Amino acid sequence: MNCWLRAADYYRQAEFFLGAADPRRLVTFTKMERASHSFLAHLSPPGEVLEIPYEGASLYAYFVSAGTSTERQPCLISMGGLDSIKDEMWFMQARGALQRGISVLMIDGPGQGGTLRRHGIVTRPDYEVPIGRCVDYLMSRRDVDPSRIAVCGSSLGGYYAARAASREPRLAACVSHGAIWSIHEFWKNADERHGLAGHIKWVFGVKTMADAIERFKAFTLDGVLQDMRCPYLILHGGHDVLGMSQATRVYEYANAHGLDVTLRFVTPEETGAEHCQHDNPTIGQELIGDWLADVFGIDQRAVLARMQSR
Repeated sequence: MNCWLRAADYYRQAEFFLGAADPRRLVTFTKMERASHSFLAHLSPPGEVLEIPYEGASLYAYFVSAGTSTERQPCLISMGGLDSIKDEMWFMQARGALQRGISVLMIDGPGQGGTLRRHGIVTRPDYEVPIGRCVDYLMSRRDVDPSRIAVCGSSLGGYYAARAASREPRLAACVSHGAIWSIHEFWKNADERHGLAGHIKWVFGVKTMADAIERFKAFTLDGVLQDMRCPYLILHGGHDVLGMSQATRVYEYANAHGLDVTLRFVTPEETGAEHCQHDNPTIGQELIGDWLADVFGIDQRAVLARMQSR
């Protein structure tokens, strides 16, 4: 199982640095997914490989059940951001949730992973639409508690998650694992020399960075975030290479509008102070998992006891 997980990571490293039009990219990405599938097959219970219907195509996804009870389980919709994918969510969000009795749906949304690479589906500002399709799917499962579905997005996914939870009332909790207030404010001066210019243009479906900057304007939480009605966690590196101002702006706006919001900066002394805790991903998983367990009223000691008795 661990060998397959390492293989998926190695293929991901190989795939990441290839250009969008490089014919080797999808081939290598598919090899990565097959390694992930083999890893998932060894879990107990085994993970499921899915395609969730979405606007005549599909969102590629993995579902892993916590499997700690015969009762319906809470579930976390887990996603990355600009350049992170469903297969990486195990390291960033999923494992910590599963340890606490929370099932996980890891997805490639619009502009991400297989959904971008196979269908050419680029990102969109109204991410409540694809997340809504994910909620539809989870509502159809007999092992998911429909009243305890959360969403978490890392990096740019922090915007996606907050936007979705502001417009999708069926979500019971939201985590911005790295917060974004406005993509335009953040990247308005980016040009063709930007290190991620090629990837940005691919994800946003544009030909130039000037076109991308124009598209960025729609990706803002201003006038949207105040509609969120569920508990909201902003988890952000206290020494984030991308800065802390966007997270502070999101928190201040949410707080001013009466949201049930928590801001948690991870300090350098704790480790995990970099972007999305890349310098220590385990602490990010612990903080997200503990917060979700509290929101969902989960007794972690009872969950552990059930896992040990299986």
